[in-house]
Amino acid sequence: MNFLIKNKNNLISKSAISALAAVNAFFLVQTVEADPNKNKEIEKAESLKSKKSAFRLNASLSEDDGNAYSFGVGIFKPLNTKRDSITFFDSSFSFNYDEIVNKSDQYINQDKSGFSTSFRLGKRHIVNEKWVGGINFGVNTRSINYFSPKGFLNGVVEIEFLSKKLNILPYANFSLDKEKNISKTSTTQSSFLSTTTTTNNLNATPINTYGVKVEKAINEKLTFSLNGFYSEEESNLKDGFGLGLSFSYIPGNRFKVNSGIKYDPIFDTNLNTAIEYKIENSLNNYDKRLIRIPENREIPLKIYNNQVIEKSITPFVDSSMAFIPSINFESNLIKTADDLINFEDIKNV
Repeated sequence: MNFLIKNKNNLISKSAISALAAVNAFFLVQTVEADPNKNKEIEKAESLKSKKSAFRLNASLSEDDGNAYSFGVGIFKPLNTKRDSITFFDSSFSFNYDEIVNKSDQYINQDKSGFSTSFRLGKRHIVNEKWVGGINFGVNTRSINYFSPKGFLNGVVEIEFLSKKLNILPYANFSLDKEKNISKTSTTQSSFLSTTTTTNNLNATPINTYGVKVEKAINEKLTFSLNGFYSEEESNLKDGFGLGLSFSYIPGNRFKVNSGIKYDPIFDTNLNTAIEYKIENSLNNYDKRLIRIPENREIPLKIYNNQVIEKSITPFVDSSMAFIPSINFESNLIKTADDLINFEDIKNV
Protein backbone atom coordinates (compact mmCIF):
# COMPACT_ATOMS: atom_id res chain seq x y z
CA MET A 1 0.00 0.00 0.00
CA ASN A 2 2.75 2.41 0.94
CA PHE A 3 4.54 1.45 -2.23
CA LEU A 4 1.52 2.40 -4.35
CA ILE A 5 1.11 5.70 -2.56
CA LYS A 6 4.80 6.47 -3.05
CA ASN A 7 4.64 5.65 -6.76
CA LYS A 8 1.49 7.68 -7.05
CA ASN A 9 3.22 10.66 -5.47
CA ASN A 10 6.11 10.29 -7.88
CA LEU A 11 3.70 10.22 -10.78
CA ILE A 12 2.01 13.39 -9.52
CA SER A 13 5.38 15.13 -9.08
CA LYS A 14 6.48 14.21 -12.58
CA SER A 15 3.19 15.39 -14.04
CA ALA A 16 3.45 18.71 -12.20
CA ILE A 17 6.97 19.27 -13.40
CA SER A 18 6.00 18.47 -16.98
CA ALA A 19 3.01 20.81 -16.82
CA LEU A 20 5.13 23.61 -15.36
CA ALA A 21 7.73 23.17 -18.11
CA ALA A 22 5.01 23.31 -20.76
CA VAL A 23 3.61 26.54 -19.30
CA ASN A 24 7.07 28.15 -19.20
CA ALA A 25 7.72 27.14 -22.79
CA PHE A 26 4.36 28.60 -23.84
CA PHE A 27 5.08 32.01 -22.25
CA LEU A 28 8.58 32.03 -23.67
CA VAL A 29 7.21 31.55 -27.18
CA GLN A 30 4.62 34.25 -26.57
CA THR A 31 7.30 36.66 -25.38
CA VAL A 32 9.42 36.12 -28.49
CA GLU A 33 6.45 36.41 -30.81
CA ALA A 34 5.17 39.52 -29.05
CA ASP A 35 7.65 41.61 -31.02
CA PRO A 36 7.78 39.94 -34.45
CA ASN A 37 8.57 43.16 -36.34
CA LYS A 38 11.73 43.76 -34.36
CA ASN A 39 12.87 40.21 -35.04
CA LYS A 40 12.29 40.71 -38.73
CA GLU A 41 14.28 43.96 -38.73
CA ILE A 42 17.13 42.24 -36.89
CA GLU A 43 17.13 39.44 -39.45
CA LYS A 44 17.25 42.01 -42.25
CA ALA A 45 20.13 43.84 -40.59
CA GLU A 46 22.06 40.59 -40.22
CA SER A 47 21.35 39.60 -43.83
CA LEU A 48 23.00 42.83 -45.07
CA LYS A 49 26.39 41.30 -44.21
CA SER A 50 26.39 39.30 -47.42
CA LYS A 51 25.17 42.15 -49.63
CA LYS A 52 27.32 44.12 -52.04
CA SER A 53 27.46 47.88 -52.44
CA ALA A 54 24.52 49.79 -53.91
CA PHE A 55 25.40 52.15 -56.79
CA ARG A 56 23.32 55.09 -58.01
CA LEU A 57 23.24 57.96 -60.51
CA ASN A 58 22.16 61.44 -59.40
CA ALA A 59 21.13 64.61 -61.20
CA SER A 60 20.32 67.93 -59.52
CA LEU A 61 18.48 70.79 -61.24
CA SER A 62 18.32 73.85 -58.98
CA GLU A 63 17.28 77.41 -59.71
CA ASP A 64 18.70 80.42 -57.90
CA ASP A 65 19.75 78.64 -54.71
CA GLY A 66 23.52 78.95 -55.02
CA ASN A 67 24.00 75.52 -56.62
CA ALA A 68 24.89 74.66 -60.18
CA TYR A 69 23.22 71.93 -62.19
CA SER A 70 25.07 68.69 -61.53
CA PHE A 71 25.32 65.07 -62.56
CA GLY A 72 27.08 62.40 -60.49
CA VAL A 73 27.44 58.88 -59.14
CA GLY A 74 27.20 57.51 -55.61
CA ILE A 75 27.76 54.35 -53.58
CA PHE A 76 26.20 53.02 -50.36
CA LYS A 77 28.28 50.36 -48.61
CA PRO A 78 27.24 48.41 -45.45
CA LEU A 79 30.42 48.05 -43.39
CA ASN A 80 29.37 46.15 -40.31
CA THR A 81 26.11 44.72 -39.00
CA LYS A 82 25.32 43.45 -35.54
CA ARG A 83 22.17 41.94 -34.10
CA ASP A 84 20.29 45.25 -34.01
CA SER A 85 22.46 47.86 -35.80
CA ILE A 86 24.23 48.68 -39.05
CA THR A 87 27.30 50.79 -39.82
CA PHE A 88 27.69 52.19 -43.35
CA PHE A 89 29.83 54.32 -45.65
CA ASP A 90 28.31 56.51 -48.35
CA SER A 91 29.98 58.74 -50.93
CA SER A 92 29.15 60.65 -54.10
CA PHE A 93 31.02 62.44 -56.88
CA SER A 94 29.35 65.08 -59.08
CA PHE A 95 30.27 67.33 -61.99
CA ASN A 96 28.74 70.83 -61.81
CA TYR A 97 28.19 71.96 -65.37
CA ASP A 98 25.99 75.06 -65.41
CA GLU A 99 25.80 78.65 -64.28
CA ILE A 100 24.96 80.03 -60.88
CA VAL A 101 22.43 82.84 -61.36
CA ASN A 102 21.53 85.02 -58.39
CA LYS A 103 18.55 87.28 -58.91
CA SER A 104 19.92 90.13 -56.80
CA ASP A 105 23.41 90.14 -58.36
CA GLN A 106 24.73 91.22 -61.70
CA TYR A 107 24.94 88.30 -64.08
CA ILE A 108 28.39 87.56 -65.48
CA ASN A 109 28.74 85.03 -68.27
CA GLN A 110 31.69 83.11 -66.89
CA ASP A 111 32.41 79.42 -66.52
CA LYS A 112 31.31 78.23 -63.06
CA SER A 113 31.75 74.53 -63.67
CA GLY A 114 33.56 72.36 -61.15
CA PHE A 115 33.34 69.20 -59.07
CA SER A 116 31.60 68.22 -55.83
CA THR A 117 32.24 65.28 -53.52
CA SER A 118 30.57 63.98 -50.37
CA PHE A 119 31.76 61.38 -47.85
CA ARG A 120 29.69 60.01 -44.95
CA LEU A 121 30.04 57.54 -42.12
CA GLY A 122 26.89 56.51 -40.27
CA LYS A 123 25.31 54.10 -37.85
CA ARG A 124 21.66 53.07 -37.43
CA HIS A 125 20.15 51.15 -34.53
CA ILE A 126 16.81 49.35 -34.31
CA VAL A 127 15.18 50.86 -31.21
CA ASN A 128 11.90 48.91 -31.34
CA GLU A 129 9.36 47.67 -33.84
CA LYS A 130 8.43 51.27 -34.80
CA TRP A 131 11.62 53.32 -34.78
CA VAL A 132 15.17 53.23 -36.09
CA GLY A 133 17.61 55.80 -34.71
CA GLY A 134 20.78 56.88 -36.47
CA ILE A 135 23.48 59.46 -37.02
CA ASN A 136 25.78 60.17 -39.96
CA PHE A 137 28.51 62.76 -40.41
CA GLY A 138 31.16 63.69 -42.94
CA VAL A 139 32.40 66.39 -45.30
CA ASN A 140 31.33 67.95 -48.59
CA THR A 141 33.74 69.56 -51.04
CA ARG A 142 33.14 71.84 -54.00
CA SER A 143 35.40 73.44 -56.58
CA ILE A 144 34.41 76.30 -58.86
CA ASN A 145 36.15 77.66 -61.97
CA TYR A 146 35.06 81.27 -61.70
CA PHE A 147 37.85 83.23 -63.40
CA SER A 148 40.28 81.08 -61.34
CA PRO A 149 39.79 77.71 -59.58
CA LYS A 150 38.66 77.88 -55.95
CA GLY A 151 37.78 75.12 -53.47
CA PHE A 152 35.37 74.93 -50.53
CA LEU A 153 34.92 72.46 -47.65
CA ASN A 154 31.82 71.87 -45.48
CA GLY A 155 31.09 69.70 -42.47
CA VAL A 156 27.76 67.85 -42.26
CA VAL A 157 25.93 66.14 -39.38
CA GLU A 158 22.52 64.44 -39.59
CA ILE A 159 20.52 62.83 -36.77
CA GLU A 160 17.83 60.36 -37.84
CA PHE A 161 14.56 59.24 -36.25
CA LEU A 162 13.04 56.88 -38.81
CA SER A 163 9.71 55.08 -38.77
CA LYS A 164 7.54 53.48 -41.44
CA LYS A 165 5.39 56.60 -41.95
CA LEU A 166 7.34 59.48 -40.39
CA ASN A 167 10.99 60.59 -40.51
CA ILE A 168 12.43 63.40 -38.36
CA LEU A 169 15.86 64.62 -39.49
CA PRO A 170 17.72 67.39 -37.60
CA TYR A 171 20.83 68.46 -39.54
CA ALA A 172 23.68 70.97 -39.77
CA ASN A 173 25.60 71.91 -42.93
CA PHE A 174 28.35 74.36 -41.99
CA SER A 175 31.35 75.81 -43.81
CA LEU A 176 34.92 75.02 -42.78
CA ASP A 177 36.23 77.79 -45.10
CA LYS A 178 35.84 81.52 -45.30
CA GLU A 179 34.84 83.49 -48.38
CA LYS A 180 37.14 83.46 -51.41
CA ASN A 181 38.11 86.70 -53.14
CA ILE A 182 38.55 86.64 -56.89
CA SER A 183 39.66 89.61 -59.02
CA LYS A 184 39.74 89.80 -62.80
CA THR A 185 40.69 92.79 -64.99
CA SER A 186 40.06 93.02 -68.72
CA THR A 187 40.74 95.84 -71.20
CA THR A 188 38.89 96.39 -74.46
CA GLN A 189 39.31 98.93 -77.27
CA SER A 190 35.79 100.24 -77.64
CA SER A 191 36.71 102.75 -80.40
CA PHE A 192 39.74 104.28 -82.10
CA LEU A 193 40.31 106.74 -79.27
CA SER A 194 38.46 105.06 -76.37
CA THR A 195 39.64 102.20 -74.13
CA THR A 196 37.46 100.49 -71.52
CA THR A 197 38.95 98.70 -68.51
CA THR A 198 36.63 96.40 -66.54
CA THR A 199 37.60 95.05 -63.12
CA ASN A 200 35.44 92.35 -61.46
CA ASN A 201 36.02 92.00 -57.73
CA LEU A 202 34.18 88.83 -56.76
CA ASN A 203 33.44 87.37 -53.34
CA ALA A 204 32.29 83.73 -53.27
CA THR A 205 30.74 83.03 -49.87
CA PRO A 206 29.56 79.58 -48.62
CA ILE A 207 26.29 79.41 -46.70
CA ASN A 208 25.70 77.68 -43.33
CA THR A 209 22.37 75.89 -42.83
CA TYR A 210 20.85 74.41 -39.67
CA GLY A 211 17.40 72.86 -39.71
CA VAL A 212 14.92 70.04 -39.18
CA LYS A 213 13.29 68.12 -42.02
CA VAL A 214 10.08 66.15 -41.45
CA GLU A 215 8.99 63.55 -44.00
CA LYS A 216 5.52 62.01 -44.08
CA ALA A 217 4.87 58.94 -46.24
CA ILE A 218 1.48 59.06 -47.96
CA ASN A 219 1.97 55.63 -49.47
CA GLU A 220 4.83 53.46 -50.70
CA LYS A 221 5.37 55.71 -53.73
CA LEU A 222 4.68 59.25 -52.49
CA THR A 223 6.24 61.23 -49.62
CA PHE A 224 5.77 64.88 -48.60
CA SER A 225 8.45 66.83 -46.76
CA LEU A 226 8.55 70.03 -44.72
CA ASN A 227 11.94 71.62 -44.12
CA GLY A 228 12.42 74.43 -41.62
CA PHE A 229 15.93 75.90 -41.43
CA TYR A 230 18.14 78.81 -40.48
CA SER A 231 20.58 80.13 -43.10
CA GLU A 232 23.64 82.16 -42.23
CA GLU A 233 26.10 84.07 -44.37
CA GLU A 234 28.94 85.04 -42.06
CA SER A 235 30.93 87.29 -44.40
CA ASN A 236 28.13 89.76 -45.11
CA LEU A 237 26.25 89.23 -41.84
CA LYS A 238 23.09 88.02 -43.54
CA ASP A 239 20.88 85.43 -41.88
CA GLY A 240 17.29 84.39 -41.35
CA PHE A 241 14.80 81.55 -41.28
CA GLY A 242 13.57 79.70 -44.34
CA LEU A 243 11.00 77.09 -45.24
CA GLY A 244 10.87 74.40 -47.90
CA LEU A 245 8.07 72.16 -49.17
CA SER A 246 8.77 69.21 -51.45
CA PHE A 247 7.56 65.77 -52.48
CA SER A 248 9.33 62.64 -53.64
CA TYR A 249 7.83 60.08 -55.99
CA ILE A 250 9.09 56.60 -56.79
CA PRO A 251 7.66 55.57 -60.19
CA GLY A 252 9.50 52.23 -60.17
CA ASN A 253 12.00 50.20 -58.25
CA ARG A 254 14.98 52.19 -59.48
CA PHE A 255 13.85 55.79 -60.08
CA LYS A 256 13.18 58.46 -57.46
CA VAL A 257 12.19 62.07 -58.22
CA ASN A 258 12.27 64.82 -55.61
CA SER A 259 10.92 68.28 -56.43
CA GLY A 260 9.91 71.28 -54.38
CA ILE A 261 9.92 75.00 -53.66
CA LYS A 262 11.93 76.78 -51.00
CA TYR A 263 12.07 80.24 -49.50
CA ASP A 264 15.57 81.16 -48.40
CA PRO A 265 16.42 84.49 -46.69
CA ILE A 266 19.63 84.74 -48.72
CA PHE A 267 18.52 83.40 -52.13
CA ASP A 268 14.81 84.34 -51.95
CA THR A 269 12.34 81.86 -53.49
CA ASN A 270 13.70 79.08 -55.66
CA LEU A 271 12.78 75.75 -57.22
CA ASN A 272 14.78 72.53 -56.99
CA THR A 273 14.57 69.06 -58.49
CA ALA A 274 16.70 65.95 -57.89
CA ILE A 275 16.59 62.64 -59.76
CA GLU A 276 18.08 59.37 -58.51
CA TYR A 277 18.53 56.12 -60.41
CA LYS A 278 19.71 52.98 -58.62
CA ILE A 279 22.08 50.89 -60.71
CA GLU A 280 22.35 48.12 -58.10
CA ASN A 281 18.92 47.10 -56.86
CA SER A 282 19.76 44.18 -54.53
CA LEU A 283 19.25 46.16 -51.29
CA ASN A 284 15.68 47.15 -52.13
CA ASN A 285 14.30 43.96 -50.58
CA TYR A 286 15.31 45.16 -47.12
CA ASP A 287 14.08 47.80 -44.73
CA LYS A 288 14.49 51.17 -46.47
CA ARG A 289 15.30 52.85 -43.16
CA LEU A 290 18.51 50.84 -42.80
CA ILE A 291 19.76 51.70 -46.32
CA ARG A 292 18.54 55.30 -46.52
CA ILE A 293 20.80 57.64 -48.52
CA PRO A 294 22.04 60.65 -46.47
CA GLU A 295 21.08 64.13 -47.67
CA ASN A 296 22.63 67.66 -47.55
CA ARG A 297 25.40 67.08 -50.07
CA GLU A 298 25.63 70.60 -51.52
CA ILE A 299 27.70 73.66 -50.65
CA PRO A 300 25.57 76.68 -51.63
CA LEU A 301 27.63 79.69 -52.74
CA LYS A 302 26.60 83.33 -52.83
CA ILE A 303 28.69 85.32 -55.34
CA TYR A 304 28.89 89.09 -55.06
CA ASN A 305 30.33 91.15 -57.89
CA ASN A 306 31.73 94.65 -57.41
CA GLN A 307 32.31 95.68 -61.01
CA VAL A 308 34.36 98.80 -61.77
CA ILE A 309 34.36 100.20 -65.33
CA GLU A 310 36.89 102.85 -66.35
CA LYS A 311 37.02 104.58 -69.72
CA SER A 312 40.06 106.44 -71.01
CA ILE A 313 40.25 108.67 -74.11
CA THR A 314 43.46 109.04 -76.09
CA PRO A 315 44.08 112.75 -76.91
CA PHE A 316 43.99 113.64 -80.61
CA VAL A 317 47.18 115.33 -81.89
CA ASP A 318 47.04 117.32 -85.17
CA SER A 319 50.24 116.97 -87.20
CA SER A 320 49.70 120.45 -88.73
CA MET A 321 50.60 121.98 -85.35
CA ALA A 322 54.10 120.55 -85.41
CA PHE A 323 55.61 123.95 -86.50
CA ILE A 324 54.78 125.59 -83.16
CA PRO A 325 58.08 126.26 -81.35
CA SER A 326 58.66 124.39 -78.14
CA ILE A 327 58.82 126.15 -74.79
CA ASN A 328 61.25 125.11 -72.12
CA PHE A 329 58.91 124.78 -69.11
CA GLU A 330 61.39 122.74 -67.14
CA SER A 331 63.98 125.54 -66.83
CA ASN A 332 61.32 128.03 -65.68
CA LEU A 333 60.05 125.59 -63.03
CA ILE A 334 63.55 124.99 -61.71
CA LYS A 335 64.23 128.72 -61.61
CA THR A 336 61.00 129.40 -59.75
CA ALA A 337 61.76 126.63 -57.25
CA ASP A 338 65.24 128.02 -56.66
CA ASP A 339 63.82 131.48 -56.01
CA LEU A 340 61.37 130.09 -53.46
CA ILE A 341 64.10 128.20 -51.65
CA ASN A 342 66.29 131.24 -51.52
CA PHE A 343 63.38 133.29 -50.24
CA GLU A 344 62.70 130.80 -47.47
CA ASP A 345 66.35 130.70 -46.52
CA ILE A 346 66.47 134.45 -46.30
CA LYS A 347 63.28 134.58 -44.29
CA ASN A 348 64.47 132.00 -41.81
CA VAL A 349 67.65 133.85 -41.28
